[in-house]
Amino acid sequence: MTIEEYSDAGVSIRQCLVRVIRSSEMSREQIADRMSELLSVRITVRMLNSYTAASKEDSRWPAEFDVAFCVATGNYELLYERAKMAGLVLISAEDQKVLAIGRSYIAKLKAERELAEVQL
Repeated sequence: MTIEEYSDAGVSIRQCLVRVIRSSEMSREQIADRMSELLSVRITVRMLNSYTAASKEDSRWPAEFDVAFCVATGNYELLYERAKMAGLVLISAEDQKVLAIGRSYIAKLKAERELAEVQL
């Protein structure tokens, strides 16, 4: 990431939070309550409003809230956004299994090719 991209990271997180909250069937109050349950820390609607308000640039979303927010909303876009900012890509556990099978298959083909060359 460039310095400019780092400075925009807070904006990206804020925009992501807003998108997820708007697309959720849950109210901000329900999201805050569920996050409170998950974190054993009181999260309020006022806190969510502060973290998502463009006018509150000094109010930063704590990364420790990420997983609870995703679980509460049922939307993991925030984690994908964090990974993207780090130059990474997240995959599901199922996709990880498929990837491992693909790697094993490629290794098998390579071994078979090498064995065929030795037998010549």
